[in-house]
Amino acid sequence: MHIKSYLATLELVNHERVALGLAPIERLPQGQPRDPMDCAIARAVPGSVVDGIHIKPPSSALQRRLPPEVRKFVAAFDRGARRGAAALDPALLVEGGIDDDKGCLVSV
Repeated sequence: MHIKSYLATLELVNHERVALGLAPIERLPQGQPRDPMDCAIARAVPGSVVDGIHIKPPSSALQRRLPPEVRKFVAAFDRGARRGAAALDPALLVEGGIDDDKGCLVSV
């Protein structure tokens, strides 16, 4: 996946976390591909449900459509699933990686 998809997803996650009174995060957590309540986004935004096209945060009764770059992230994350594999680190799917020598997110 392209770094833009990862960063767009991180931005969405942090927006939702702040709305819940949680601190922003610097990296997306591991998660289970194809699991709407245990994927990387759902783990980062506790109580949310993600179906690949929509997110339903716990703070809302309504689901919202995911932005295009975030939908690309979800598709790439779900494609990264391996049969019987444990949780997947989404950073491993970013072309070229996401860290520079100081551990900062960088565009590649």
